[in-house]
Amino acid sequence: MATTPVYSKLFSSVRYYVSGSIDSNIESLLKREGAIRSSYLIQSVTHVLCDDYESNRDECDTAKDIYYIPIVKPDWIISCLKYNSLLPLEPYCADGKLLFQGFTFANANLNQMDNDKLWALVTFHGGKWTSEIEQLKCTHILCSSKLSNDDNNNNANKRLYDAYQLDANSVLLITPDWVLDCLKVNERLDELRYHPDLLNNSYEEDVSDTSLKTDVIPSQNDSFSDTSLAAKSIPHHRTQLSTKNFFNQLDINEDNVNNLLGDMPETDQNEQDQEVNDEVEGPKRSRTKTTGPRQRGPRKTSSSVNRTKFAISAELEEQMIRPMLIEMPKPPPKTLSELKYFTQDKHEQIPMSQCLLGCVIFIYGKEYIPTVSTNDLLSWSQTICDNGGIITDDGNNTNLTHFICAYRTSELFRTVYKRGNVRMVTAHWLNDVLQRKKLFVPNLAIHFPAPFDMSDINQLPLTKYLITLSGFEGIERARLRFLIRSLGGKYTGFLGRWHSHLICKEENNGDKYKKALEWSISIVNGVWLSELYLGNTCALKTPIDERYTRLPSGIDHFSFDSIYVRDLLTAWLKPLHINDHLLNIAIKKHNEKQQQDSTTTTTTITTTENINGDTESTPKKIRRTYNEPFILNGKTASTTAALTDVFVMLSGFNKQSLAHYEEVVKNLGGQISSLPHYTTHLVMKKCLRTEKLYECLNYVTYILNTNWLDKCDQEKHFIPPSDDDYLLYDDYKPNTILRLAIEKRLSRNSKLLFSGYTFFLTPSVQPSISILKSIIYSTGANITREFPTLKQLITSDPKTHVLHIIIISCDEDKILLKELKNGLTINVYRIDFILESIIKQDVLINDEQYILRL
Repeated sequence: MATTPVYSKLFSSVRYYVSGSIDSNIESLLKREGAIRSSYLIQSVTHVLCDDYESNRDECDTAKDIYYIPIVKPDWIISCLKYNSLLPLEPYCADGKLLFQGFTFANANLNQMDNDKLWALVTFHGGKWTSEIEQLKCTHILCSSKLSNDDNNNNANKRLYDAYQLDANSVLLITPDWVLDCLKVNERLDELRYHPDLLNNSYEEDVSDTSLKTDVIPSQNDSFSDTSLAAKSIPHHRTQLSTKNFFNQLDINEDNVNNLLGDMPETDQNEQDQEVNDEVEGPKRSRTKTTGPRQRGPRKTSSSVNRTKFAISAELEEQMIRPMLIEMPKPPPKTLSELKYFTQDKHEQIPMSQCLLGCVIFIYGKEYIPTVSTNDLLSWSQTICDNGGIITDDGNNTNLTHFICAYRTSELFRTVYKRGNVRMVTAHWLNDVLQRKKLFVPNLAIHFPAPFDMSDINQLPLTKYLITLSGFEGIERARLRFLIRSLGGKYTGFLGRWHSHLICKEENNGDKYKKALEWSISIVNGVWLSELYLGNTCALKTPIDERYTRLPSGIDHFSFDSIYVRDLLTAWLKPLHINDHLLNIAIKKHNEKQQQDSTTTTTTITTTENINGDTESTPKKIRRTYNEPFILNGKTASTTAALTDVFVMLSGFNKQSLAHYEEVVKNLGGQISSLPHYTTHLVMKKCLRTEKLYECLNYVTYILNTNWLDKCDQEKHFIPPSDDDYLLYDDYKPNTILRLAIEKRLSRNSKLLFSGYTFFLTPSVQPSISILKSIIYSTGANITREFPTLKQLITSDPKTHVLHIIIISCDEDKILLKELKNGLTINVYRIDFILESIIKQDVLINDEQYILRL
């Protein structure tokens, strides 16, 4: 029984590592042909792909010097695919200086075969080949003859004529044997000694004669100007060149011929070959038909003359210059990202203040009520109208253009979606439109309704996942946190062994990245989260697709495959029609609004300062606007600070009380905060030493009891707290401890208490290590897992005078520290040192009651 042959993929033996970044198409080709990507530089790697050696020199030198792994350019992949074989690596080495590297060659009048072979030689040794005779593209132009008077007058050889017109200081004209001679001595020779004008004009041998004339190379002091050449007879005979002459001089055998492979030059060689052959055959025909003397013109040679002089078989010759026999992957059909989407048909004429002109919008408030108050929903409607849009309360309105919702799971969503011409978007998209003051096609994952049913949290894809971020700041960080929580995941600001994923902005960026590698935590990019949010649950499969683990510099972490929103983008294929009457009204409103704003600017600024009370709160307010949605409240950020810039964290409540006060905060227009960094008010029923208290003391403006929220609920808006509203710490009275601590922090411009400190925690320290890490990180300090050296324990930073590392321990771990007693003055502290320092917002390093006696 015959067996079916097993197909072996071209790169099945390749295990590669990417240094820096390479084109995603290259990686797709590698994966298709069986290559395996390694996320780490280890011994089993066979190739390191690098497109920029200098930028990644440290990593490449490690691969080369320690593991002896070749560093190659991605061009090697393309060339291998063209010839369906693994080509030699030498021409594609990223770390070596090849002989012709940095040079770009062009062909002036070589015939096809000479062209192909010289192309193979120069590209194998690092040069580039172009089909265009242009000053800015060429460094060297290969000529088989000089420019004759006939060529000059009649433009018989236009490419050669064009070559002679270029600036001789920037583009060098050479004969092909310059290439051969350079390769013989492996160095760059003087191009002026190989100028085509030095070819012998009186060469009258028959074209079938294969003998070589002796080369007499002139002195470097010889002048090669046109006048000097005409004034004197050059006493040497440069060889008239043909293929037999070029390659006789080079020892070409089967091995080095197989190495003469690279990228075929992008030129229509058939057309060029025909042009050159016509020029060659013309003089030959004229000589056979006339009886007069031979014409003394520049010799046009043909590679067909005496081809037996070559020691190259037809098979090897074909291998050297064969065309692309492998069909490269066909370009994919037009993708969604290449389709043309529209907003309004008079988009550029619409004034910015009327950016929603032509939009008839329905807001599905039922899905936003849990996070947005009724008052805010009303202000959204007003903001939309102020910016040229129209609000409708009927989701089935026949003129509806935009349906604002959070999820795709409601029956109303399905009904409206079936119409096919309504744009289904979220409040995040609407908010971004109002910030840009320009209508645009949704381009972020959060601009599209989520496909998951949020009513059942246990069914969300990230319910059992703990995730943190690294390298992201501002609005990017806030959006990623929103995506994590929308998918049911738990987010923390720190990284522990129990985390499932680290979403990282750049490779090798920061301590979190290094620890994630050490602890085998999955490191992914933002694309993983965006596509998961859009319904691609395959992203959770292991091993994780390489698309989600790539971290090249400049990657767009919020990009995604548009196939997941194909149906939602259909409605954007046609623009909204804006008639001239509607446009004129919008322009008129815009002009009136500008005049009104110019007369009220001063008043607005004064009012804002009175509301904020001081300018110190401004940076915090801007930072907290990252928690979306925000501009939709209908007023500018400055005028809404008193109402909506309130982020409340609740601590120490039972489940029933917690639900009550969360509802109070939302109805008042505030937001429930789960992160101390974005919290303005910490509210507790009574003072308890909770993790939230220690964390929030480093960030909040107020620490209050429930009296304040009760009063705000009665007044139906947030009010400034009175002295009775402040939380008491143990038996202390108001205006002490907690309030004084906040005032101290504000007096140092909110600089974190332990900024610049590093702590080492012994194993038995209580409370748990995870809680202590969260508290310590909130103070701006770092934690090291490595036991400190004696030098680290006794030396300090010369600028800040802060010890490099401080040990935090307890009585149970004294035995681990017994070696520190040997005559050295090293203080070990109890955990109370950190906790009490936070409460008082003062580093109590000299307070002996917190020192552990060993």
